[in-house]
Amino acid sequence: MFGYTPDERLRLQQLRALRRRWLKDQELSPREPVLPPEKLGPVARFWERFLQPGSFWRLQVSELYKGGVFTLTRILIPAWVIHYYLKYHVMVSIETCMLYLGAEGICLTLQIPFTFLPWKHFHFFSLKNSYYKKHTTCDLP
Repeated sequence: MFGYTPDERLRLQQLRALRRRWLKDQELSPREPVLPPEKLGPVARFWERFLQPGSFWRLQVSELYKGGVFTLTRILIPAWVIHYYLKYHVMVSIETCMLYLGAEGICLTLQIPFTFLPWKHFHFFSLKNSYYKKHTTCDLP
């Protein structure tokens, strides 16, 4: 005798129907899952209201952030790079400094010495070992 007995067939049919019903019950309706409302603290409530999508303050914060990033990346960093290059690579000789500063600027930066330096006699300030003595071609007193 081959195959299932009528009792086994009925049992298998009932198991298949039960599995089908169980799988259908696993599908969620559009209203599920039903969760309890989340309780927020005072700080979280403030930020929840403050940064809602499309709110005035959220737009202002994003515009301020974009403006700060633009200022830093497009203005301040390039200006710093140009300043660094000019200070340490271009303005190293007196001839070049005279083009940028003029004769008065050269005298003010002590690259060409004044005829009278009243502070050269003080013990706390020595021009002989100063930065300008090491990095310029002119002689200091």
